[in-house]
Amino acid sequence: MLAAIIPTCNSEKDLAILLPNIRGGAIMADESVRIIISDSISDDQSLTLAVRSGASIAIGSKSRGGQLRRGVALAGKADWYLCLHADSRLPKNWLDIVRTHIKTYPKHAGYFRLKFDSRSLGARIVEMGVRLRCRAWALPYGDQGLLISKELYDEIGGYPDWSLFEDVKIIEKLGRDRLRQLPADLMTCSAKYEQDGFIRRGWRNFRLLRRYRRGADPEKLATEYT
Repeated sequence: MLAAIIPTCNSEKDLAILLPNIRGGAIMADESVRIIISDSISDDQSLTLAVRSGASIAIGSKSRGGQLRRGVALAGKADWYLCLHADSRLPKNWLDIVRTHIKTYPKHAGYFRLKFDSRSLGARIVEMGVRLRCRAWALPYGDQGLLISKELYDEIGGYPDWSLFEDVKIIEKLGRDRLRQLPADLMTCSAKYEQDGFIRRGWRNFRLLRRYRRGADPEKLATEYT
C-alpha cells in the first residue's frame, strides 16, 4: 500500500488541484492510494477539501517536519510513503513511475526532477542549479517529493520535527547510495519565486543552506524563510 502524505497550512487552492491529480493517477493505474493531509489548523477550506476527497487527516502545530511525522504515524499499514508539498503537481503517469521504482529499487528512496510552472528564464536557471545540486551533493529538496519505504524510513528515524531543512536532514540520513532520481518532473508553484525573483530567492535559499550546514539552528533559520 502507498500513502501520499501532504503537510498543509491554508492550502485550499493547491489541494483543489493536487488531490484530483493524485486520485486521477491512481485511477489510471487501477490502484488505491491512501491520502493523508497533515494540517496545521488551517482556517480556509483545506480540511473540507480533504474530507471530500476521502483523505485521512492529522492536525497539530505548524512545523513541516512534525507534520510529516504525524502523517507517517497515521499511514498505518502502508509499505511506502510519498511525501509531497501541497503546491506540487504530479505527472499523469506518476503511479506507474512509482511502482517501477518500488519493483526495481526497493532498497532506495526516490525523488523527482524539479520543474516550475513558469516559462521565465529565471525558472530554467534555478532548475539547472537544482539539477547540479542533486548531481554534486545528492541533495533534493522537499519540493521534489520523497518516495521512501516504511522499512527505510524507520531505519533512519524519519523526519526531524523542524520547521525548515527537515527535508535536507532526512536526505543526509539516507546518503547518496540510497537515493535515486525518478525519471519524471514534479511541477511546483513558482509564485514565491516570481514575487521575490528567481535568482534572488534561489541565492537566499542557498545561503540559508550554507548556514545550516555550518551548524546554525534550523528553527532560527526558519524565521528568515518565507
